[in-house]
Amino acid sequence: MRGDHRWLIVLLGNVVFLWVMGQVNHHLTALPLGDSRGPLYLFVGGLPIAFAALRLSLGQALAVSIPTALAMEAGTPIPFGTLMLPAAACVCLAIGFRGAFNRFDRMTVVLAVLLIYLVLISALTLVTGAFRLQGPRLALDLLASQLVAVLLSGWYFAAELALLRLFGIDLDTELRDAP
Repeated sequence: MRGDHRWLIVLLGNVVFLWVMGQVNHHLTALPLGDSRGPLYLFVGGLPIAFAALRLSLGQALAVSIPTALAMEAGTPIPFGTLMLPAAACVCLAIGFRGAFNRFDRMTVVLAVLLIYLVLISALTLVTGAFRLQGPRLALDLLASQLVAVLLSGWYFAAELALLRLFGIDLDTELRDAP
């Protein structure tokens, strides 16, 4: 990993993606949804963590996922490091089970994104106690976020791979040719 900076390129893509999603959430606040408890909030944290877990080595995936998890929680009123351990655990589990499934299959990617998303959102709701306070609203956010994550997963993985190719790293060819 010393001379290989692909983790930094992926982290850059993750931060840009999280910024764009922050802008989308900001513009969702202006929509009149008819709910007095606040606007719809999209949390798509499973995408960046799933890409790192499915396409990078363990060290690189952890080097990407931990700062990404810290960036995800930066704009939320939760204790520092709340998402860091669940994200690292998801990466380790996904890498541990990578040999049992085809990590290049679209349905596998979507399933991994949704499972990682559920772990991260569960960690958030357990720490904040949000489900007791706003159960129906949280269920709506959960459903909308999962739908958006499924719709964006193919685009997100293609964008990250294109960003890596821009810097001369063809990750798909490397991973498929590896023993």
